[in-house]
Amino acid sequence: MSFRDARRWVAGPMIVAALLLSAACANVGSAPTPTPAPAGTESLAPGAKAAVPITMLRTGGFAGVHDELFIEPGGFWTSKVKSGESKTGQLTAVQITELQALAADSHVSVEATASQAPPTCADGFNYTVTVDTQVIRFNDCPRAIEPRIAKAIVGFVQGAVPGW
Repeated sequence: MSFRDARRWVAGPMIVAALLLSAACANVGSAPTPTPAPAGTESLAPGAKAAVPITMLRTGGFAGVHDELFIEPGGFWTSKVKSGESKTGQLTAVQITELQALAADSHVSVEATASQAPPTCADGFNYTVTVDTQVIRFNDCPRAIEPRIAKAIVGFVQGAVPGW
């Protein structure tokens, strides 16, 4: 093998190696491509609270109702009544925003820790409203101190969820 043939035999692989190295180093110093967050983990604005689940239980009344409602943070809801009938639905984006604004109110924790007076009326409804882990119990009988936010949540749900 002549010197010229040896040079060609070595030069070919060296050119290929040089091309591969330059291609591999082409992205050095460029910003990494951001990886999108998994679904359901959207970032919140500073100071914003994460959406929370809300559950409600309505019992009592003249007919002895026992209604349950579960609302997921994304607005999907399931309602169950005493007869065993279930309904499902989805709140609109505007309704989700309104409901979560009520749930984020700082008075929720105050109402959850407030002592409750015994019912003063017959055949009233008893409500248990759970906002994430905060539980508020009240009845619809008039009283001096009302659980304003819990009642607003019940009122909102009565307008947004059929049968409530």
